Amino acid sequence: SLSITATKKAMAALAGGDNYLASYSVVQKLFQLLMMVFMGLVQAMQPIAAYSVGAANKKRFKDIFIYVTKTLLIISAGIAFLFYFFAGGILGLFSSDPEVIGSGISVLRSQTVTTPILGLIVLLMMAFQILGKSKLAIFVSLLRLIILYVPLVAVLPLFWQQTGIFAAPI
Repeated sequence: SLSITATKKAMAALAGGDNYLASYSVVQKLFQLLMMVFMGLVQAMQPIAAYSVGAANKKRFKDIFIYVTKTLLIISAGIAFLFYFFAGGILGLFSSDPEVIGSGISVLRSQTVTTPILGLIVLLMMAFQILGKSKLAIFVSLLRLIILYVPLVAVLPLFWQQTGIFAAPI
């Protein structure tokens, strides 16, 4: 995809780019697992929320939306805590190379900052779909994957080197 290509090009310019590329791959797998948790929670919300919208029960929709938002934020905070403070140990499960683990710690910690935002983006996309606002759902998805990400990957490294590349994902 365009976002992964932009990230790999930015990493190629770094000293130690191979180690960052290897650690980035591991971190992306961790975040894919996290996204599966977010998607599962949001998809579990979908039938209840859609039924509420269909029944014109705005209070029930609002209640489920707030409940899922709080749940996502709690899960995000817990995962962010684990990823940030136990980054070396988590990465050690995937690689025994100390250089990959060393570079991976900064990658994982940089991306951990965006963890709560990811869950909320997934929730917003689903909520817009439920409300029949598919164009807004597509816009939110494109906003995250292309409109913000690609420029951030190009600009942030100018200020923060490799940390800028890995802080770009939203």
